[in-house]
Order: sequence, then C-alpha cells, then structure tokens
Amino acid sequence: MKTTVHRAISRQLARAGTACVLAVSAAALTAASAGQAATKVMPACPAPAISGATATVTCSYTGAAQYWTVPAGVTQATFTLYGASGGSISQPGGSGAEVTGTLPVTPGSVLQVNAGQADSAFGGGGGGGGGNGGGGASDIRDGAYTLADRLLVAGGGGGGGINALAYCGGGEFGGCVAAGGAGGDAGSPGATAASAVGTCFETLTGAGGGGAGTATMGGAGGAGNTSGAGCGGNTTPPNGGAGSEGSGGVPGGDVAGSGGGAGGGGGGGYYGGGGGAAGAWDSDGDDGGGGGGGGGGSSYTGTATGASVNDDPASPPPGGNGEVIITYQPVLSVTSHSLSGHETAVSCLTASRCVAVGSQGRHAVVVTLINGAQSHAAVLGGSPVLDSVSCRESGCWAIGRPGRSAGVYLVKISSAGRPAAERTIAVPAGTSLGAISCSSLTSCQVAGNNNRTHPAAVETGTWNGTRLHLYRVRVAGRTQVSVASISCWHSDCEAVGSAVAGTVQSDLIVTTSGGKPRTLNANSGYALSSISCISAMTCYAAGAAVLVTVTGSVPADPQAVTGGWNGSAIECTGSDCEAAGGEVFGSAYADVLVSLSDGTAGSPVIVQVGQGYSGIATRGSSGFIAIGAQSSGSEDTVG
Repeated sequence: MKTTVHRAISRQLARAGTACVLAVSAAALTAASAGQAATKVMPACPAPAISGATATVTCSYTGAAQYWTVPAGVTQATFTLYGASGGSISQPGGSGAEVTGTLPVTPGSVLQVNAGQADSAFGGGGGGGGGNGGGGASDIRDGAYTLADRLLVAGGGGGGGINALAYCGGGEFGGCVAAGGAGGDAGSPGATAASAVGTCFETLTGAGGGGAGTATMGGAGGAGNTSGAGCGGNTTPPNGGAGSEGSGGVPGGDVAGSGGGAGGGGGGGYYGGGGGAAGAWDSDGDDGGGGGGGGGGSSYTGTATGASVNDDPASPPPGGNGEVIITYQPVLSVTSHSLSGHETAVSCLTASRCVAVGSQGRHAVVVTLINGAQSHAAVLGGSPVLDSVSCRESGCWAIGRPGRSAGVYLVKISSAGRPAAERTIAVPAGTSLGAISCSSLTSCQVAGNNNRTHPAAVETGTWNGTRLHLYRVRVAGRTQVSVASISCWHSDCEAVGSAVAGTVQSDLIVTTSGGKPRTLNANSGYALSSISCISAMTCYAAGAAVLVTVTGSVPADPQAVTGGWNGSAIECTGSDCEAAGGEVFGSAYADVLVSLSDGTAGSPVIVQVGQGYSGIATRGSSGFIAIGAQSSGSEDTVG
C-alpha cells in the first residue's frame, strides 16, 4: 500500500497500512540548518535547540564571522542581537544595545552573523584591547556581507576613560585620583572626565567624552582640554578620533611621561561612537586629568517588523561579549513509503529502528521500521490484533487479545525488531489488557479494564517475561471503564482512560507502584487517551481536545486545544512533548500534531488529510515517530 512519509526540519512522519507514523526529529533539523552552511561557508552557527514548535540558534562571540543557512520551508525568522560592552579598566564601559526584529528569509540562503567582542576591534570597537576600548557591534548581513549589506545592527558600548593621579594638595603623584569618564551606552555619548589640580595649583581640565553614533554619521571625537597656566606653560592633550560607518573612534592616548589618563574607545555600530580625549597634564608631567569616556555606537533595524532597540538591556550575555539569537518555526515536508497492515501503535528500539504493531486482515502484525520505512512485516496467528508495544534497546513486548478465548496475548520482539516468542496467558473473565510499559524485558507493567464487574474495574499488574500478576480496583459509581495507556518511571506508573456513569463521561487516572493501584482519580468533563511520564511525579496526558499535566497523580486544569483536536497519543523527551491526533479540516479529517514545552501547549499543526494519528514514540535525541490511518486506507511512515 502507498505510504506518505513526512520529513520535517523538526518533525518526521511515518505512516503504515491504514496507519500513519509521525516523527519529530531534532537531528533532521540540525542537518537542515547546519549542513548547507558547512558546505558553503564556515564556520556555521551552532545547531538549533528544539523546544516545542520553536527552534533557537544561539551564535555567541567566537572572534570570527559565523554563517546561518535558512532551513527548508522557513520564510521568516526573529533575530535578537546584543552589542558588546566597552572596556572598563578604570571606569565602567557602556552597555551594548539589545535589538530585536523579524525579517523575511529565503530557504537555502546563507546569512552572515557577527557577534561583537567586548573591548575589541572585532565588531568595530575603537582602540580595543587595553581595557578602555569600545565594544564591538553585532550584526546580520546578507548579499556580499559588506557594511552596506547589514540587515540588523546592535551598537556596542563606549570604553571607559582611564583615571589619572593628581596633586589635589596632597603632594605629587597620588594626592588624589582624577576619575576618567564612563563609557556611553550604545546610542549615548561618553562622559566627560573629572578635572584635577596640578602641583602649581593650576586646573587640569577633564577630557571630553566621545559623541554617540547616529543613524547617518559617526560620533565626534572627544575634545582635549588645555590645562591652566603654571609651572612652565600649557599642555594640549590628544583629541579622541571620530567614529565612522561600522567603527568606533580611537581613544585619545596618554603621552609618554605625562600624567593624563587615556580616553575610552568609541563603540562599534551602524555608525560608531567617537573616542574620548586624553586628560590634560601639567607641564612637568607629574599630574593630570582623567580620560574622557568613549561614545556608544548606533543601532539599526532596517525593514524588520516588530523591531525594538534597548540601549541598556537588563540581561545582557555574560562576559560583556555580543551574541545573536535566531528563532524560527520549523516546517514539515512530505515524502512517501509503502507499508503493509493496519498499525496503530509504535515504539522505538533505537533512533533509527522502531516497531509498529496492529493488524493485517484477521491477524496481528509486527512491522519493523528503519528510519520510518518498512523493512520487515511478520503476520502472527495468535491474535487478531496487537494493541500496544513498549521497547527498550534490548527488545520489546507487545500486548493484545488472543482471538475469542479469554486471556492476554503477549509477543516478545528481539532487538532486531522481529517477533521472538509468543505467549497466551489466562486472565479472569471479563479482563481486557491492552496497555503495556516496560523498563526492561523482565520488568513490564500492564493495564486494562473489566466491565463485567459491578461497578466496573481497572486491572493493573506486572509482567516479568514469564509470570503475570494482576490487581483490581473498582471505580465507584461507574458502569463502564476503558484504560487506553500506561506510562512508567521505573516502578511508578500512571494509567489513563475514561469512565462512564450513566451518560456522563470522565477522565480516569490510576497511579500504580510495582503494578499495585495506589490512587484513582475520575474527574468529569473529558476522556484521556495517552500519557507519558518524565519523572516519578510529572506526566503529560492527551485526550479529546485537551492536554493535561499530571503531578503526583493529580491532574491540573486541562489545556483546551483549539480546532476540535482529538488527541490519541503523546510522548515526551524531557519537558518537550509531541501529541498526535486528528481533527476535522474543512469537509475532511486531518492528521494533526501539537507540541508542548514545559507543559504549555502550542497551536495545532495540520499535517495532511488522513484519519488521525493513533500512536507516537520517542527516538531519543532524534525526535519522535508517530503512526495513524490514512483516509485512503493505506499506511504512511515518516522517519
């Protein structure tokens, strides 16, 4: 049968027979984001981090240009740039700006990313390296990567001026300190330095700070001020250099044998800030004034939408260097495979090898999937269907019903993904077990229900590969219960489903330990279809139009999912989860995914027309794979 495989930058789908499989793959996203950059220009920005439906690329300062290749299907991205801080050996350097904006991007294009350095010429800081240099700007460029090709710029802060020693009535060389001027924040001028008194009681005027860069020109250099007369004449210290396009002005330097402090360098930017002037000194060189602070560079947002500029951000990157953060929404794409059978559940042995189970005709089927594609199918005669499968690297157990006879049908599956043994175990009349979760091949927990008892009961227990132990808990006031899924963290498990009392349906959550029921919750209003636990205390569950966080067996208020989504399965890797299901889409039904991050649901993503996903499994760091039915009756895999 024809299968459609959805390969995603962040997600991959796999469908089989009348089922479809979806995989959310961080590895695919990494390859799509970094691969082309690696072949075109090096070095590339780091691989993206995936959280829910958002990919984040963080390009920290490296001392060289970095490059980011726009992934397939991505047409816009949001950029947050931090300019670098100015040097602060004596006085505080100015802060670099924080600039945020969203830009249209072209899939496959390569953008240059420059993260400025603190107190450095990288990024255009003036006079860097001596502790008083300006901070480098951070920017994004396209085209030929010249200054004219900058799309966004976060200006750098000006360098702090250097202190000087002055007379101040206390003797030469150190009666007091003449403070330098602080560096200006991005977009602001540097501060004028403090004046001092020389040994002949003349005024040693503090040096002027550099001007701020603007949208059209660099900041003016700070003016060196002439000292007062006395002790042999006047002295004129060096001025700071003017800023220019992309670069801050150099600081006015102290002169050998003088007592004046050097100025701070201008910050880099769209246009750089001016350098601060050097402090004046007396004619015998004993005492001087402080150096002026460098001016901050200007920022630029161009055609970005939602743009903002903060010249003194509250939480800049640590260490003072610049940084560029890129966020975007990964996009799904679709390919095809042909699979056999009607698979409804899936679990993975490794990132590339998974097992799907279900039925083919009137018999159970076990299908081995390699990267989402069918490599082998085994039709079994001991049961008409397998309902659930749970794998570890060493192998899997699948569970189902043994035809018309009472009991439970268990299939051991090897690490190669193929059936290795079949067992039919007798169970009490009316007991139906369809959910299994294994921590190893000799430690599994099972769950199901018995609707022949009054009231209806939940059945839970353990399976060690040879013996099945069952425990029963009755659900007071309920005429019918259905247990759909179980998930364990070591020996602590949560099983979920639904319970019915008359015409009222409620969710059902049963907490077990070592297979024994501990607590039972049945809240009105919604039914749950699947659960995935990330610790002994925290699990996430999916159901009809809801996603629920379960903490210590207690469900939080459900999060409603828009669009009439019917959640059938959920699987988590850490706090990032993918929930799979379906919903009505126009006049058809569609396969739909919902991502969660730290328990917060994103918007539903409609993948394609189908009958909805029914199962999902983690592939470790490579993402997820899901399975469900196609409207054509064929199976799809994505992997």
